[in-house]
Amino acid sequence: MTYCNSNEAQSTITPSSKSISKVLVKCDHGMVSALKTVTFGPNKGKKFYGCPLWQSDNCNFFLWEHDSKKMESRVSMDTEKQSVLDENEKLRKELEAMKIENKILLEKICKLRMKKKLLEADRRKVNSGKKAMCGVVLSWVVIAIVVSILVGRM
Repeated sequence: MTYCNSNEAQSTITPSSKSISKVLVKCDHGMVSALKTVTFGPNKGKKFYGCPLWQSDNCNFFLWEHDSKKMESRVSMDTEKQSVLDENEKLRKELEAMKIENKILLEKICKLRMKKKLLEADRRKVNSGKKAMCGVVLSWVVIAIVVSILVGRM
């Protein structure tokens, strides 16, 4: 024999509005509880949820309809909490992707700095070679001038 001693509120969420369109109250059987109305006694006319198996299983599940409104609020908060958790997970994944991208960019920067150092070393070699060449050319010009002066005096 199964007794329903707790209840669960489950909601059907419309994706566009993310608002509760309907609260389904379920007992431990997992069955949707029927909304019934008290027909006699001091609570006559009040609505309540009860397990559809209450007769066959002596199910003790019971929930006043106004209590289900509290459950709607709780489900709404749970839905909002889940939405925040989902957003948090999405942001965590974006952060991880950005960390990977950042690492790749830092590696590229490192490679570019190495390339810059090599190019600067090559430039210094070329500049020193140009200076040496200018020195050689200048010395030949001076020699040519001296020779032409000496030849002109003869």
